[in-house]
Amino acid sequence: MKEQKVYIVHGILGGAYEYGSMRRFLKKNGFEAEVFSYKSRKTPILKAGKNLYDRIKKENPSQISFITHSLGGLVLRAMLQYSLEDLNFPKIHRIVMIAPPNQGTISANYIHRYAFLRFIIGVNLRDIKDDKGSLAKKLPVDFSTDVGIIAGISGHKWGYNPLIGEDNDGEIRPEETKLGTEKDFIIVKSNHIGILHNRKTIKLTAQFLKTGRF
Repeated sequence: MKEQKVYIVHGILGGAYEYGSMRRFLKKNGFEAEVFSYKSRKTPILKAGKNLYDRIKKENPSQISFITHSLGGLVLRAMLQYSLEDLNFPKIHRIVMIAPPNQGTISANYIHRYAFLRFIIGVNLRDIKDDKGSLAKKLPVDFSTDVGIIAGISGHKWGYNPLIGEDNDGEIRPEETKLGTEKDFIIVKSNHIGILHNRKTIKLTAQFLKTGRF
């Protein structure tokens, strides 16, 4: 049985290459983190969630925490469908979700109209729309543990993307990131991709993993 492990779950078109700064800072603060990679354009959210569950069961750490970015938050919620029924699943200590589309997104509604963009984003675009049929609206939201959410904004009225209204990170509005069951919520001035490399985001993530508060 291994000690606590932190799993990082990336978003659409993401990968391990994005998390060098995050992982180095976490290591300095006593956390060993590894990235769970999946083919975000081709692997449906539910399948990715099952693959994440299977990997954790195989590695069998005694305690786990998660950091997710964007779509990775939905992959983690999909994993819950398996882990909540497994009494032998490792204890989930804390979770930090960075810019997750937990309520679906208006931006996905627009992108879904265009065949070329649907091709670029891949199979999961439909499930991050903000309508009732979206998987984002259906997946479990209660992790029975501390969840912290970090959302991005520009600091200006219309955000990075004026087409989706209100301030936003270019893809997601802060209200669209919320679960309704999170323990803490904070906003960082950054766009959707840059938020991963933002020093404030990285420090807040480590702080939440340590204390359960931002």
